[in-house]
Amino acid sequence: MQVAIREADAALSEIVELILNYLHPDDNGTAAVSKPGYALELYDALLNWKYGLPDELRFEQSVLPSVIALHMTLLRPFTHMTKQEFGRFSPRERCAAHASHLVSTVWSFRAHGQVRYEYYLAYALGAAAYVLLQEPDAPVQMDSLVRACQCLFEMHPTLPPAADTLSGSRAAFRLYRLAVPMYMVKYLYRVHHNEAGVLHRTVAVTGLLPVAGGNDNEAKRADLQLEELMRDFGDVEIH
Repeated sequence: MQVAIREADAALSEIVELILNYLHPDDNGTAAVSKPGYALELYDALLNWKYGLPDELRFEQSVLPSVIALHMTLLRPFTHMTKQEFGRFSPRERCAAHASHLVSTVWSFRAHGQVRYEYYLAYALGAAAYVLLQEPDAPVQMDSLVRACQCLFEMHPTLPPAADTLSGSRAAFRLYRLAVPMYMVKYLYRVHHNEAGVLHRTVAVTGLLPVAGGNDNEAKRADLQLEELMRDFGDVEIH
């Protein structure tokens, strides 16, 4: 059993290293968006790793949220591409599907326990929320977004990063001129953001969001730190 765990861990570490080197090349490297075919190879490698795990290493035949978030991280830079441009599937639709899957996994866990102290879920739920919040006309995605915000809202009294994520979601709605649905107001307008929060230095998953006032693909692909997202919104209860 220990040997199987070490082998699975080593194999996943190799894939993660390849993904990070691909998404964040050195100064002389080639930008990831110019090589979408390699993204498909890495995506397949991740799927093959997941389905190749021995039964004893599978968590009730489901996938951990952190692994699902890795799928979204890999596909996010290509969400401006169509299926024809990327190949096999639409990165945007697949990213949204992974986000909904992630939220469903956490929601199932919540049904059997509680999420108040599960700090490691704050970033994964936040990543899913940023992906889903641009789909106000898609009932399934909106249902997943509400569930993500419900979990984060339950976490925020004990976990400040959850409050940071909710405040960032509210700021993202405003930044991209998206109306906040009335049924989400209770989650986004009753939290207090910590200006020195640890999530300030993390990258908000905003690659799926429409660019305010334009369709520039470079802007769509640009990483946006939560610190930058919050900077322009002084009335989002920053403390």
